Amino acid sequence: YLDSLSRVVPEPAASFLGGLTVGARKAIPSGVMDDFRVAGTLHMLVLSGYNVTIVASVLGALVPAVFPMAVRMATGLGGILVFALLAGASSTVVRASIMAAILYGAGLTGRVYDARRALWFAGFLMLVWNPKLLRFDLSFQLSFLATLGLLYVAPHLEKFFRWLPKRFGLREYGVATTAAQIAVTPLLLHAMGTVSLVAFPANILALGAVPAAMLAGFLAGALGLLSAALATPVAWFAYALSSYELGIMHFFASLPSAQIFIGRIPGVAMFSAYIVLG
Repeated sequence: YLDSLSRVVPEPAASFLGGLTVGARKAIPSGVMDDFRVAGTLHMLVLSGYNVTIVASVLGALVPAVFPMAVRMATGLGGILVFALLAGASSTVVRASIMAAILYGAGLTGRVYDARRALWFAGFLMLVWNPKLLRFDLSFQLSFLATLGLLYVAPHLEKFFRWLPKRFGLREYGVATTAAQIAVTPLLLHAMGTVSLVAFPANILALGAVPAAMLAGFLAGALGLLSAALATPVAWFAYALSSYELGIMHFFASLPSAQIFIGRIPGVAMFSAYIVLG
């Protein structure tokens, strides 16, 4: 799939789309990664439950409703498992896959999906399997905290963002970006001592194009497996969206003082901040 994507979409857009769709970040040029890091948008290249849920939903939809629920359940959950393995089964992928599996199962059985319980359950299972994640895996920590921010902090911020229009999801992106940044900032300061001052505008301008870029990128790579000519029209669309995303990141990362170094804070200060936040 990644080879197909690189044949029909020029670089660095192809590498960016690989990271966006299946979390393949190793091929992304270091300069592009630096732009995303400085702009505070590195989370876009981390596989989320959104990606995995799409995979499960598509596979489940391919199985007609006349088949028993067990067949549809096995198809969707099997697809999540295979996709997680193909994407490398990193801690962030596993966490997203567990939550997506719960969401998919709830939808098929008519149960109410509670994202908060799903997050805590996924974290509990992962720490039972490997307790070292809690101390040594920064990706797991940031992913978990960012999701906590979306679920617990975001509802309290909505009243402060009424000045942002709802059109194109701008208000939703503003609330989500701020909530996630609040949740991860103490850990980032403890681990790296840096803060991005352009994360808010960069995320607002970039996130709206992400779903379309994901879809176009996936279709370009998948169709490219069959025929490069067949993939060309959608590949150009994917390239245009990717160029927009990469341009936004480069512009904000190039601004003076886009990222400032405050200095690493001690663990006591980090835990104190989370106690206050809690």
